Amino acid sequence: MHASLQPYIELIRSFIERRITADEFETRYLAMFKAETAHFDEDTFDTLDGLFADVDAYVADPALRDSPEDLDDEQLRARAACALDKLTLVDG
Repeated sequence: MHASLQPYIELIRSFIERRITADEFETRYLAMFKAETAHFDEDTFDTLDGLFADVDAYVADPALRDSPEDLDDEQLRARAACALDKLTLVDG
């Protein structure tokens, strides 16, 4: 496993297992991804980048969700679970 991938896996698991809120996941994931300096293989990067886009599409306030692309908590959790599956498959 790429050592830099472990914090992502731990953070995603925390969110999927409901140990942190969607808002906290959003804040922590965006900060982690933006500060990343490691070089991942293409599949891993694409998965992390795709989750970044999903997190960016997350809208906490239901009244502000006005686009079909806007995600709620459960939709984001489902996307995070898919990303985790891909990361653990890629990582072995």
